[in-house]
Amino acid sequence: MEIIHLIYSQMMIDFRAETPDELLQSLKPHPISIVLAQAAMESAWGTSRFFRVANNVFGVWSFDAGEARIAAGVKRGGDTIYVRRYDDLGASIKDYYRVLARGSAFKSFRERRVETEDPFELVKELDNYSEKGAEYGNELASIIRFNKFTEFDK
Repeated sequence: MEIIHLIYSQMMIDFRAETPDELLQSLKPHPISIVLAQAAMESAWGTSRFFRVANNVFGVWSFDAGEARIAAGVKRGGDTIYVRRYDDLGASIKDYYRVLARGSAFKSFRERRVETEDPFELVKELDNYSEKGAEYGNELASIIRFNKFTEFDK
């Protein structure tokens, strides 16, 4: 029983959860259709420099000079933007799930996915993922619909 408590305690820390419900929200996966749509959009269908050079499928930004990263080609307000660089696609996918599971900007997304698995409802909660805001969710919904990605949710 001691080992279970240690694992549970470590998971609470790793996922920045304050309650058991928050931990469960962090661990619940979301529909594959959303993952596919975000991968398609953020990597420009596998053609973006971030994808080709940094294995960054989901456009995850880097705010830590100590981690592997590459600079974006365009500055924002005079500031250089960086995205994380990954050794392989698996590391990029794992980090994407970690970002959504831990980031305070995605708390409403985690709460909503406990209530529904409807990707068209859930993408509305991803406006903090992109500078596009609410339009980001609309674009994801369009990609999901056009490509019939919901077939992968079954």
